[in-house]
Amino acid sequence: MRLKKLTLEAFEPFRNKIEIDFEKEGIDKGLLLITGDTGAGKTSIFDAICFALFSRASGEGRESYSLRSQFAGLEEPTFVELEFYHNGKLYTVRRSPEYERTSKKGGGTTKQLQTAEFEINGRKITKYNEVTEEIENLIGLNYDQFSKLVMLPQGEFSKFLTAPSNEKTGIFRQIFDTGIYNTIMNYLKNDARDKENSLKYLKDNIENEREKLREQTESDEYDSLNLEELLEELSKKIEKDSKDLEKLQKQKEKLNDEKNKKQVIYDKLTELNKKIQDYNDVKVKLEKLIKENKDIDKERELANYNKIVVAKLNSIIKDLENTKKQIEENSKKLESAKEEKKEADKQFKENEKNFKELDKFTQKLEELNSKIAEEEQYIEKLNKYKKLNENLDKQQKECKTLIAKHKKENDKLDKMRSVYYLNTAYLVASELEDGKPCPVCGSTDHPHIAEKTKDEYTKEDIENQEKEERKLNDKVKKLETQIEETTKNINDLALAEKIDQEKELKNAKEILKNTSNEKEKLKKENENLQKLKEEINKKLTKSETNIKTFEKQKKDNEEQQSKLQKDLENALTENSTTIEEYNSKKMSVKDLNKLESKIAEFDKNKTSYEATIRTLEKEVKGKKQEKLDDKKEELNKLTSQYNGLDKEYYSNHELLVKLTEISENIENYKNRFEKENKEYIVVSNLSNTANASLKGAQKITFENYVQAIYMENIIIEANKRLLKMTDGRFELRRKKEAKNIKEKSGLDFSVYDANTGKERDVSTLSGGEKFKASLSLALGLSDVISMYAGGIKTDCLFVDEGFGSLDPESLNQAINILTDLVDTDKLVGIISHVEELESRIDKKIRVQKTKDGSKIKIEA
Repeated sequence: MRLKKLTLEAFEPFRNKIEIDFEKEGIDKGLLLITGDTGAGKTSIFDAICFALFSRASGEGRESYSLRSQFAGLEEPTFVELEFYHNGKLYTVRRSPEYERTSKKGGGTTKQLQTAEFEINGRKITKYNEVTEEIENLIGLNYDQFSKLVMLPQGEFSKFLTAPSNEKTGIFRQIFDTGIYNTIMNYLKNDARDKENSLKYLKDNIENEREKLREQTESDEYDSLNLEELLEELSKKIEKDSKDLEKLQKQKEKLNDEKNKKQVIYDKLTELNKKIQDYNDVKVKLEKLIKENKDIDKERELANYNKIVVAKLNSIIKDLENTKKQIEENSKKLESAKEEKKEADKQFKENEKNFKELDKFTQKLEELNSKIAEEEQYIEKLNKYKKLNENLDKQQKECKTLIAKHKKENDKLDKMRSVYYLNTAYLVASELEDGKPCPVCGSTDHPHIAEKTKDEYTKEDIENQEKEERKLNDKVKKLETQIEETTKNINDLALAEKIDQEKELKNAKEILKNTSNEKEKLKKENENLQKLKEEINKKLTKSETNIKTFEKQKKDNEEQQSKLQKDLENALTENSTTIEEYNSKKMSVKDLNKLESKIAEFDKNKTSYEATIRTLEKEVKGKKQEKLDDKKEELNKLTSQYNGLDKEYYSNHELLVKLTEISENIENYKNRFEKENKEYIVVSNLSNTANASLKGAQKITFENYVQAIYMENIIIEANKRLLKMTDGRFELRRKKEAKNIKEKSGLDFSVYDANTGKERDVSTLSGGEKFKASLSLALGLSDVISMYAGGIKTDCLFVDEGFGSLDPESLNQAINILTDLVDTDKLVGIISHVEELESRIDKKIRVQKTKDGSKIKIEA
């Protein structure tokens, strides 16, 4: 990560907007000192960077809600915006903490909620916590890791040095991407646990099969046997039970053959007895059917009469009745049509005189339209006359005003010319001398020398006034032309000069209104008469048409009636019947259907009974029913014996199947257990080794082992600086043993003291010694990260104070080491009051206190 630009406003001691353009000012690489008075806000620059990235300040005890500047007014916004590069791409993050501001509605104050904006891969993220997560994923560090590796806050620079192994594990996992080794450890642990569970599952299943065996055999004789013995005993029992089952099957088959033969004989005799009984029953049913329907032939004859004779006569009689009804209806309609015609003739005669007035309507309408057009033209003429007179008055008043204004401007022009000429004369006079001739009049005597006027005008002033005067003169002439044109238009209307316009206009409008009303009344009367005439003519036409139609229909119906009467007489003769017989035998459709159903049912049953009798008579003739009780008892006895054997067979067969299944399951589980147990032993040992769970062994996990290799490289690079800063006294080393056998080890530091020749824990170092070790470690870590080109690239390091704890010699050594970084791409930012640093470091951000908040000055 490389810083490009930091912008903040109303943040901690800074009230006004502050911009630190690292790239533009050339302070994005090498050593950068942040200096200034105590409390001026040096650490606030680190706070702003941390807040932009993680929504937290750089040190403990500063929460985001306390970051708003105390100098800021309620209307001033608080924000931090950081632009930074990561893997060659530019990113911008902007945050605001929660603070009180002026309410936009209703006065008073309201709470401004915290906000965040960050754009990555084309997505704009605005959720506060999501922005933090995306940045952590991008740079590969969270706040805690950042504060241990990149930004060492005041009083916390030695945290990474003294952090326990488990904390360093998480940091190294992010930096060197060692999560794959942790994944392998977890995979081995899970695989060992799964195999252990599988072995337990197989043991449980074997025990379940033993329980099933106890239930099936109702005995515990197999409980004491091991699996090998159990399978051998089960095999013997299955073999014996299979042979016993075969013998039982043969006995069952022999008994079944005997039973089936007896069953065939019994079934045949039972069937014969049933047929004899059926034969006798059907004969009784047939006799009963014939007895109950003794009049069936008469009913059949009546049904045929209705289907043939009545059906034919019904059609003719129905048509004859319909024709008589039509004759009566048409007679009534004919009389009604004649009455309608008579009424229409009467109406036409009563309105005949009025209808003649319709011919004069067009002429009267044209006269009224002409009168209306004449009045409308006159009204238009009066309105135009009125408007022209109003325009004339307005033009005359405006012309009078312009003439007065023109006179005033003309007088002013004359005055300006007079003043100009007098002043010109004064200029000439000022040059006159007694005894010398005047250039104007030639006189050598000058008794009345011109004096200078109070006012003074230039030639340009006069020219401007002349333009104004000409402009007004043109307007007057133009308006006089318009007045002449308006007067001409009034005269062209040829109206009396003293006409009462309002009275004439009122009279003309009244005439127009009355004429229009008369026109509408005439049109309405004409429309009503026209409508009445059309209605009467329509009634006449309709009634005349109806009379002709109904007269023809009546005549056709009478002819149809005569024809149908002859058809009826012929039909009665052809069917040798009379109208009286028809009336007495005629049935309704419902009754006829009911009678036909009865006849059909009789015929169907009679035919069925007779056919059954014929069929059965061939099979039972000369035979009689036999008693079957003895045969039935013998058959039941054989069936009972067979069922007993069958039940015994299936019970034994089911037991054999279950024993076979139990034996196969036990053998299968046994084989699987032996195979998986071998695999479990291998995986369990691997898991315990990788996860540092082996009893009595060193507690270093597979991932820690790999991380320890990286750590050794970091220590090598760190010691290059530490040995210089301590004159070869101190050297960092990696602890290979934990404090006790239960704790995991591998990533803890110790320090070798050349003065004593012994190793000791880093916690025993003094404050200044810890600072040197921490600074060396931070620089060594950065070198190793660059060496391995991991996913995390730390192009910057920030140290808040710590140099004050160094003696002059150590300080000089630290500065020399840091100065070596000037020509690299890394930025090392240092907050310090130490004068030696200020004199040795060229690039500075100087923070100054003011009464209105702190300010910065960049010196590069």
